Amino acid sequence: MRAEIFQAVRVTILPRAIWDTFSIASSTPGHVKVAGTWDLSYDTSITTLDGCSEIIAGICTAGAKLDDLIGEYQKISMSKAVMLDQVSTWAIQQVMILVLGLIKKSILEKASRLTPVIRPGFEKWPILNQVGLFSMLDASKIGVRLTSSLLMVPSKSISFIIGILK
Repeated sequence: MRAEIFQAVRVTILPRAIWDTFSIASSTPGHVKVAGTWDLSYDTSITTLDGCSEIIAGICTAGAKLDDLIGEYQKISMSKAVMLDQVSTWAIQQVMILVLGLIKKSILEKASRLTPVIRPGFEKWPILNQVGLFSMLDASKIGVRLTSSLLMVPSKSISFIIGILK
C-alpha cells in the first residue's frame, strides 16, 4: 500500500512557487513596515527580523490535484486517504526545502546572512499576516488562493518570509 501512495503522489504533484524580495521601510519591536505594501505585526518576543533590510516573501504549492486525489481516496479508503494526506504534506515540505535552496543560492551571493524561515500561523506569527503576504505576491500565478478563514487552497501549500541581513 505504501508504494501505491507514494506513486500516487509522484504522478499527481505539480510543484510551483513564487517569491520576491521587498525592502523594509522601518521596523520596531513586533512590527515591520514593508516598503509600499504591508505592515507586518508579530509578538514582540520574536526577534527574527531585527536588523534586516529586506525580506523575501514566498508561497509554494504541491498543486490542486493532490487535494482532489485525497478527496477521491476518502470515498474509497479512509486509511489510504490519511496516508496520502501525510505523504502529500511531506511532499510540500520537500518542495519548500528545494525552493529555499534556490533562494539561498541566489541571495547569499549578495547578502551576508538569511534569517530562519517564518511562517504565518507558526511561532507566534499571527495567521493574519497571510493577508499581507498574499497582497505582495500574485499567488494566482501558481494556482493558490486565500480563503476568508486565511487558509490556503490548495491545502498542500506553504507561505513563508525570510529576512535578509546585510
